[in-house]
Amino acid sequence: MAPYVIKRGVSAGLFWFMRESFEAVGGFDESLVSVEDVDFGIRLKARGQAQGRNPRLVKEIFEGTNRRAADHFYYDVER
Repeated sequence: MAPYVIKRGVSAGLFWFMRESFEAVGGFDESLVSVEDVDFGIRLKARGQAQGRNPRLVKEIFEGTNRRAADHFYYDVER
């Protein structure tokens, strides 16, 4: 499964998103008997790209030393 997920540039099993994004992409496709998390990840990624979200931001946050990224994600957003 790793090559399939890597090729599409998504994670599976763990997601970090806002509820409005979950609802906008229709949540998990319960008609699928497997890989529903991968399918969800692909749709969630497409929504983020359409909204101009920066996929590198999560990586920068997890570096643990990038103040600009942390401030942007945690403090400089309208919720």
